[in-house]
Order: sequence, then structure tokens, then C-alpha cells
Amino acid sequence: MTNGKAPPPDMNGTTLRSIAYRLIHEAGERGMTALEVVATSGHERWGIQPRLSELVSAKAIVNSGKTRTNPSGRQAIVWVAPDYAEDYDASPFGDIAARVVVELGQQLGFTLDEEPSHG
Repeated sequence: MTNGKAPPPDMNGTTLRSIAYRLIHEAGERGMTALEVVATSGHERWGIQPRLSELVSAKAIVNSGKTRTNPSGRQAIVWVAPDYAEDYDASPFGDIAARVVVELGQQLGFTLDEEPSHG
């Protein structure tokens, strides 16, 4: 609560996680840093940063292997959807990763044309 205000009641972790996932997914191979997600979403870093950690734990986003310079001059990880990561194979995560991606897609209104491949 850096500005002294609590987040709106509908901005819970699930909603912020969905927003972060959508932004990174839509960024495609360019991906986004955490601060880019914060700036684009219009939400506070304290609300977005934990959601990115949750998405990483769920294998819904991955480190692209690239970095970009933040306004502070520090290098920041560029996060991407697994499909856009070089040499990234999501198949070891099998059904769990597929289920997370499908559930996030459903929350965001995406539909899959076919079942995700497990490799």
C-alpha cells in the first residue's frame, strides 16, 4: 500500500495473476520484464511481483534467457510464455503445466483448438 490505498476488492491474486499472464502472453517472443508488466498493467509492483513468481512456479511463464535494462540501470529477466522460450521444453511438466495453461486461458477467455501436447 505505497499510496495508502488498499487495492479494489476485485483485484485479488487470481485477477492480478490473470492480468500478468495475459500481458506476457500477448507480448509474444518479445516478452516483458516485471517492471514492464507493472507499468503496462497500471497496478502496484507489490501486487504484480508475487503473481509473476506464482506463474513461474506453475511453469506458465519462463525466463527467456534474455534481459533488458530497467530504469534503474539494472538488468531484468524477460519473461515469456513457454512457447516463446528458446530451447525450452515444457513436456517434463506434463499434465500439471497443461492444466495450468488451460485454466489460465479459460479465465482469460482463450480457447485452445486442440489439446496441449505433452511431448
